[in-house]
Amino acid sequence: MYHFSRLLLTAIVLSSLLGCRGYHAADETKDTAAAIAIAQRFLTDLDTGQIEDLIAISEVPFWGDGEYLSDAEAFEAVAREESVRPGYRYKGCAAAYVVPFYALEAMNSDLYHTMAQAVDVKGLYAVFLSVNMLHTTDERTSMNAESLLIFVRKTPQGQWRVVGIDD
Repeated sequence: MYHFSRLLLTAIVLSSLLGCRGYHAADETKDTAAAIAIAQRFLTDLDTGQIEDLIAISEVPFWGDGEYLSDAEAFEAVAREESVRPGYRYKGCAAAYVVPFYALEAMNSDLYHTMAQAVDVKGLYAVFLSVNMLHTTDERTSMNAESLLIFVRKTPQGQWRVVGIDD
């Protein structure tokens, strides 16, 4: 519930911020849809262990939950480790919103400043996702809504790439 409340507050702040300043989520509606789609595909590839596919849609250097991965080998090792999460399954996205990276400063200034010092933020977008996660233990099974940030960038060739994740 905490994650959902945080996501709801983020959506309210974003709608106020975006309404007041006229920010656009991306250049066009199709860019917004493409950014969300690549973020969801990243989570699906991670959840199903499709590491080669995940690598193909990602870009190094990569921001991984506060860890700056500067080379492909480090990124692949972390991706393989994260794909093995017994008891956790990604069950889809409940909500998504895309903003330019600089709008993140209003919601999480610590993350904004830390990333801005380590990562090339030119053309970077933050995809806010509320995802449904199935958590299974020996005693019970529960569905939880969790909020994530997936950072994406459009290449000069027009392809979207995932360049980071944070929760």
